[in-house]
Amino acid sequence: MRDMVYRDKVCPSPALAASSLIAFESGNVGMYMDFAGLASRYRDIIHDFDWDIAPTPSDADNIYTMVKGNEVVVTAQSRHPQESWEWIKYLTGAESERYICGDAYRRSVPTQLSLLRSPEYLHATQRPFHIDVFVDLIDRGRSLPIDETWFTWTTTAHRSMDRLFLENTTNTATILRSVARAADDEITHERERYARYTNRPLVGAATTTQPSQPAGVAHAE
Repeated sequence: MRDMVYRDKVCPSPALAASSLIAFESGNVGMYMDFAGLASRYRDIIHDFDWDIAPTPSDADNIYTMVKGNEVVVTAQSRHPQESWEWIKYLTGAESERYICGDAYRRSVPTQLSLLRSPEYLHATQRPFHIDVFVDLIDRGRSLPIDETWFTWTTTAHRSMDRLFLENTTNTATILRSVARAADDEITHERERYARYTNRPLVGAATTTQPSQPAGVAHAE
């Protein structure tokens, strides 16, 4: 990806990407990677060219993509836990997801697998038309190693990896090694901190259980 920016010059640099003039919806970027929920936004603002979605590019031997979910929770201090639970069941039920995720809105991807694979959900009368892409992406999605350390070490890793695109003369391998060291240090520190506050060691990692927002690729036609 770094070579695509600085060597091949087929991707905008961070400076150019910060400009609203270089954006998928402006029509001067041929491909853009984002989550399914952007579909409704593109419907509203893109009127000058045709667009649709495609699977994320991948190697034949390493076919995966990132899949994330948006959690709906009830706080332990809720004064109406039962009512909140009933609302969550309604929000994630087939009726609500048929509206939120269906052809009229396309704001998300169903968590109800029966709806996800149904002709009703896959039918499209407006962009994006290739809705089966979302099904494919979920089928090859990889669970993320999310635990109590996740936010801290990923924030550090992202900040360190920014150097790949801001310092175009620094060796890529050198930067990636520093990213790995920084992330490892954060994980160790957070697990020690967690153990102190809970009086027990941090064992294993909790992972996401239900995908709802696969990352796809929107492209101009």
